[in-house]
Amino acid sequence: MNCEELKSSMLRWIGGEIECRSSGEDCLTAVLPLFKPNGDAIEIGIDLGQAPVKLSDLGDTYATLYLAGVDLFEEYVRAAEFKQVISSHRIIDDEDHQELFVETSAEDLAASCSISRMRSSPFWHCS
Repeated sequence: MNCEELKSSMLRWIGGEIECRSSGEDCLTAVLPLFKPNGDAIEIGIDLGQAPVKLSDLGDTYATLYLAGVDLFEEYVRAAEFKQVISSHRIIDDEDHQELFVETSAEDLAASCSISRMRSSPFWHCS
């Protein structure tokens, strides 16, 4: 098996395991088959009601770091490093809502996921 075959196989498996639920008009929550250290599944909020589409961590990053003793609102090295890392990856830090998110077009999101219609695709298993 080469790297491309491995990536393709993993994406098919993960795609088949992602669960999705509606969390309001034009909003979805994708539940990934990946888990946090506490055993909870990783969830991603998807807001399709605006352009560009917003993909959010739903505040989990701030909560996880806070519970680990890292306060991102204090001025010290860890907070500065955190801000540097997220800014270098096009991640938007909404400090007011303690949420990290990225924005993309619906077309780019669909192309990245290899799906043409997000809501009707079996990839999302929407309920």
